[in-house]
Amino acid sequence: LCHRVVDSLCGREPPHRGDYSATWSLQEWLQLLDSLTALFRLAVVNNISDEVVLSQLSDVSSSQAEVVLSVLRAREEEIRCALLDRTNSISSATLQDFDWQLKVTRYFSACSGDII
Repeated sequence: LCHRVVDSLCGREPPHRGDYSATWSLQEWLQLLDSLTALFRLAVVNNISDEVVLSQLSDVSSSQAEVVLSVLRAREEEIRCALLDRTNSISSATLQDFDWQLKVTRYFSACSGDII
């Protein structure tokens, strides 16, 4: 399940509720997905230590917490890249249609003391 949540976070196919409907109700399922997604995202973005991740998972068994942590660490770089790609797709880091001639003229005019 954790790997499928990371797949979803990375833009691939998410886990299917039908595969887990006998285990969790719809409300529990949605809360679980939201919690795991938020945990993976925040742990990677904030570079959270293993101890802090495990403390965030204190309400589940230690074996389940260890599984979540192992998936997080195994796919941390993949999650980071997916989050960066998502951010870059929203706001590109490159200049488009920038008028360099205007900026160069203003710079040289400012350096020579002329005002345009």
